[in-house]
Amino acid sequence: MDRRACLALSCAVLLFACGDDPVGPGAPGLFEPTAPCVNGQADGYACQGVDLLARLPIDGLELGPTANFSAANDIWGWTDPQTDRRYALVGRQDGVSIVDVTDPTDPLPVARLPSAAGVSVWRDIKVYRDHAYVVADGAPGHGVQVLDLRRLRGLAGFTVLTEDARYEGVSSVHNIAINPETGFAYAVGSNAGGTTCGGGLHMMDVRTPASPTFAGCFAEIGTGRAKTGYTHDVQCVVYDGPDAEHRGREICLAANETAIVIADVTDKLSLIHI
Repeated sequence: MDRRACLALSCAVLLFACGDDPVGPGAPGLFEPTAPCVNGQADGYACQGVDLLARLPIDGLELGPTANFSAANDIWGWTDPQTDRRYALVGRQDGVSIVDVTDPTDPLPVARLPSAAGVSVWRDIKVYRDHAYVVADGAPGHGVQVLDLRRLRGLAGFTVLTEDARYEGVSSVHNIAINPETGFAYAVGSNAGGTTCGGGLHMMDVRTPASPTFAGCFAEIGTGRAKTGYTHDVQCVVYDGPDAEHRGREICLAANETAIVIADVTDKLSLIHI
């Protein structure tokens, strides 16, 4: 990610700073002016070498007469490879807000994807091959929403979108990770129905982005507070380090509440606890 993208997403992160600013296009106070980072502070926010370019409050995430205001909980990003426009994907209790941050001094809300299963205090989003994958915790029946982000091209005004697909092999999910090198997604912290995999790694093949398919489970029994192998978060990579034995293998590092679990998941039918 280049410096421009980092700055754009840095301003989008500040969406989480709630405020009572008025809403609507051109409303005074909706966007705050650039604030340089001086002595570790930028307009009251802690900083280190990053200036505050704009702040979009919660009630500025959606425009129009039917605007619905909801607390936010997570963020991801996407750069359109065709237009080079940059977007912040902001998790909300009631869905996902999409904000154009191409001009980081003037963030513009362009769309919202409503939740598939009501309100959730925690929503997570990842992107693979121009598709967003959205999960929600404490939301039975939600599954994984799939949104083709290329649909953002040429939107005429603020738009409420519908999902392009929904994977229902899981229900309520805490987090999702995707390894872009292999095209596999990992839903973790699954509960309330579906194949939960003990709350461990529910693996999905997303190489056909709009059609995720189940690829297997991995859970290290005995870890996690419930000892089911529950995973709170995970990072999966193709190993390219000094250890020749594992080089070229897909390795997942899972945070399992009571332990860090490392597994070789290259062969989804023959998983290895390292």
